[in-house]
Formats: sequence, structure tokens, C-alpha cells
Amino acid sequence: MEEQDACFRVIFDNAGVGIATLNEQRQFICVNEMFLNFSGYQKEELQHLVLMDILQADHAEKLDKLTLKQIQGTMGKVNQECCFVRKDGEERWADLCISPVRNEENGFTAAVMTVSDITAQKRADAERAQRMRSEKAVIAISQALMSAGGEAVELERILQQLVIAAQVDRVYVFQNNSNEDGNIIAELQFEACAPGVPSLTRFVGATVRSYKDDFGRWQKELSRGNHIKGVIDGFPKNEQVVLKKQNSISLLILPLQVEGKWYGFIGFEDTYTRRFWSQTDEKLLGATAEMIGVYIAREQTDERIRFARDAAEDTIKGHHQIFADIRSGIKHPINSIIENCSRLMETDLIQHQQEYLKKLDEAANSLQKTLDTVPELLNTEIEKEEDENSASVVITENTENSGMISPDNNGISPESGLQGDFFYLENMLEQLSLHLKKKKAKLCKEVMVEIMKHTWPDENQDRIDELDELVGKYNFKDASEIVEDMLFQLGMKLMSNRHV
Repeated sequence: MEEQDACFRVIFDNAGVGIATLNEQRQFICVNEMFLNFSGYQKEELQHLVLMDILQADHAEKLDKLTLKQIQGTMGKVNQECCFVRKDGEERWADLCISPVRNEENGFTAAVMTVSDITAQKRADAERAQRMRSEKAVIAISQALMSAGGEAVELERILQQLVIAAQVDRVYVFQNNSNEDGNIIAELQFEACAPGVPSLTRFVGATVRSYKDDFGRWQKELSRGNHIKGVIDGFPKNEQVVLKKQNSISLLILPLQVEGKWYGFIGFEDTYTRRFWSQTDEKLLGATAEMIGVYIAREQTDERIRFARDAAEDTIKGHHQIFADIRSGIKHPINSIIENCSRLMETDLIQHQQEYLKKLDEAANSLQKTLDTVPELLNTEIEKEEDENSASVVITENTENSGMISPDNNGISPESGLQGDFFYLENMLEQLSLHLKKKKAKLCKEVMVEIMKHTWPDENQDRIDELDELVGKYNFKDASEIVEDMLFQLGMKLMSNRHV
């Protein structure tokens, strides 16, 4: 008997799995070192706990019923995959086996439980499934961003798709601004929440982030293009105080770049579970953040173009009013001259008087025709001015923002290399697509000049030449089809490049 006990003790202490014995109340009698490492508890702490105390709630309820049947003698061995909650709050998965120990009368005396850690496998399976969902969502969101209008509701709808795809409770976009003291703050611009999750607007102070007061670390990291991620309990205390007020448990914060400058950030937040963000999460959601940055840049450019157009229209109205006043002042005397000339020509005049009068009548009629055609000429000139203003907005912004941004402006340089080229070319194609739809020939040619300056992937070079020819012939329809197809191909190539 002593030899059997010694043998059991050797196996118990040196087994490659966690082992624990339980009494009828499911309290821990003894545990081995592997189980202690798995659970994160000390032996003394486990003596005051029952098995269900360290299981995830749903699994605890199910296992409680099964082990009760073991005690009653209506069930034998129990095999289950269960989710344990460690002392530090981390969830760990285990392949659990509980075998009852019975006496000679078949009564329950104890239970032996073995625990095999399968957390890595579970996380890998979950990450694989999440990656597949996210990849599909990113492609769908990319297409939605390219076709979306400028209304805020469009971006909020896309953020709602991200809530579902990323399986988070909140997604939000904050924009950097300066407060009255000249300090940089971040203000909530867009937000989407899962059902039942309250908006940040429900929490006092949650819609404005003061970098200087509480989030200096965020400003430093995000302005350099780095991420902020993790469980809130691991964040600095000053950040925890603010974030826990909005029920945050886990966060992934990604910087947003707009036209080469640090615009703000996009946040993905869990309020119910402790989430450990994988590299796949960061890559896929990072790609989405970059697309949202391009979308915001496009909308800002469109807004400036609209402003230039409105200014041109105001100029037209002003010129028209001035001309109308002048025309009104001149036309009445001219009409009087023409009318009196007609009357005089009906009287008896000598030949050279009639010739003088005829010349005067012709001059007056010619002047009247000129006054009638000036509005059309004026409109043409103003339209040319409008096109030139719009073109300067697009081209100037591209050239001005193509260089390095100084750290003093809290910016970072745009991406370089193949991926950076893709984003630049994608932006140029989107601008060209916009001008093609509006049939702005001059603007199309301006953008084509920029496009032709760059080296495109070999398979696209022939299409660029074809596109240039179509724009030159004002064939907007066929050119638009080529641009849309190239945008899709660039998006797919960018996704492929990111995975590599």
C-alpha cells in the first residue's frame, strides 16, 4: 500500500498535466505544481475555493450539474473542454477529465481531475476564424469607402461594419484639435457601438482626450505611428482612471494619417472581455485605419474643391450684378439712339446725311449685340478660373504633403516603398475617378500628368497608356471603367503585400 501511495505521489507531482483531487463539495483537496501554474493560485488560496469558482460562468454552471450527477452515482467519467479564469483574470482553456473514486459500497469518496492546457490551440483556431472574417470585412469596407459619399452617416455605417467584423463593443474616431490654451486635444468625431453598449457620449469627459493631462503617452506613441493596445489593468494609473469610467476592459488604438499628417486615432474597445490583440488583428485593422485615413483625406479635398467652386460662383454672381448695372445704364441710351435713327431715316435727308445716319445705326446695333454676348463670355472665363482653382487645390496638396512632416507638428512621414506608392497611386486614381464622373477634362489632364510621372506595376503600365489616350479623347465612360478596375486591383495587391 505504501508503495502504491509513493508511486501515485511520483506520478501526481511529475505529471505533464495539471492534477487535482476534489471532495464531495467540489473543494480542492490537493493539487500538483502544474495545476498551480495553470490556475495562477497558491495552494492555500485554492483550499478556500471550489472548482466552479475558477471556471468561466457558463462552463461552471454546466460542470456543476455534471459533477453532481457523478456524486449521485448516475454518471461516470466527465470529459469537457472548459474555460478557466486565472487569478490574474486571464482566460485559459483546458481539456478536462474528472473521474469519480468510489468505495466498496459504490459511494462517492473523491474525484480526480486532470487538466490539459489547450489555450494555444483554441486561440489559434479563434484567430484563424477571426482572420477570415476580418479579411472579408476589410475588402467589403474598402469597396464601401471608395463608393461612399461625404456624409458623416456613411462613415458611421462603415464603423458599424467594423464593430461586427472585429467583434468589439465600440469603434470610434477621434480628431486632433487645439484647445484655448494651445494644447493638443483629441475630440470624438464618429462612433459605432454593439447592441446594448452605451455611447461614449453617455460618459462625462469621454468625448475629449487631453494629451497633456492624462494621455501624454498616447501623443508620443501615436504621433510616431505606433499602436496602443492591451488590457486596461496594464495601462498607467492616470489612463486607467479615465478609461475605466467608460467601462473599458481592453483597447487597441491605431493612429490615423491624413495627407501625411497625424490626424488623430481610431479605437477598438472591449467592455465585457479581456482581449489580447494578435498581430493579425493589428495588421488587418491597421489596413482599415489607413483606408479610413485616405477616405477622410478625399473628403477634405472634396470640401476644398466645393469651397473653391462656391467662391467661383459668388464671383460669377458679383460680376453678373456689376455687368447688369452697367448694361442697364448703357442699353437704354443705345435703344434711344437706334429708335431715333430709324425715325430720322424716314425723313427727307440728303444722301451723305443718310449715310452718316446709317453708320450710326449700325454702330449702335453692333454695340447692343456685344452687350448681349458679354454674359456668355463672362461665364466661360469664370468656369476656366473655377477649373484652375480646383486643379490647384488637388495638385498643390499632393505636392505639398509628399515630403517629411516635422516632429514639431506631431506628424510622421508618409509610408515609403512599394506600399507607400500603392497608397499614393490609389489616391491619384480616386481623384481622377471623381473628375471623370464630373467630366472635368482639364482636371483629368492635370491628374494624368501626375500619374504619368510615376512608375506603375508592369501589368498596369499598358492600361495607364490606354487611360491617358482615353482622357485625351474625352472618352469619360471607358476611362472611368478602367480606373474603377485598377482601383480594385490596387486594393487587392495592397492586401496581399500586407500579408507578406
